[in-house]
Amino acid sequence: MTEHRVLLAGFEPFGPYSYNVAEQLVDELDGEVIEVSEDTRIQIIGLKLPLNFRTFREILAEAIRDTRPEIAVGLGMDFKNLDHLSLEIEAHQEPNYGSYIQDTEGNIGPDGYLDELPKVIRVPNEAQITRAIAEVSGIELSENAGKHMCETTLRDLIRQSENGSKFQPAFIHLPHTPDLLPDSAKLNAHTQSMPLEQQREIIKAVIRNIGAFYL
Repeated sequence: MTEHRVLLAGFEPFGPYSYNVAEQLVDELDGEVIEVSEDTRIQIIGLKLPLNFRTFREILAEAIRDTRPEIAVGLGMDFKNLDHLSLEIEAHQEPNYGSYIQDTEGNIGPDGYLDELPKVIRVPNEAQITRAIAEVSGIELSENAGKHMCETTLRDLIRQSENGSKFQPAFIHLPHTPDLLPDSAKLNAHTQSMPLEQQREIIKAVIRNIGAFYL
């Protein structure tokens, strides 16, 4: 049996929300083993990312250096009012935090370019990724990662993967769970959602399918 590693990174709670779906899924899936085939399995290594503009990128980079995953997946809660998960396939060079978004320490979101790569970069092995999620119900492709911490995470993962030569990067946006809908009214009222357990199974299926072509 060949064992591989997937780094699963998700952010802590923010704004009016009592919890973050991403953090919940990281907690639940940390240590879980996914069977890809009779002789291949993947162990999930969970990583919680702080809502801190000054530290979250380096924490992610350190985790990649320490764990040396074959697959790295970022998770983030979606601001879009959707009832499905979204796998983001492109990341922009310049974030758009504005002057009003603050982290848990009161820091304002960064300005300027994130790196020296082209303005828009796409997930490596996009054709295989597209086929991988087409087989999973409840998740769709997206080209709108939001230009905030989630999109920065995706861009960092793509860059650090060296176009997929070191590991396969991915980022998945998550819908609200039903019990978070009241919290959303304090920020941007949502009406659509998906239960946490259903999201959990979709994440596992996506990781399994990515592993099937990449490993």
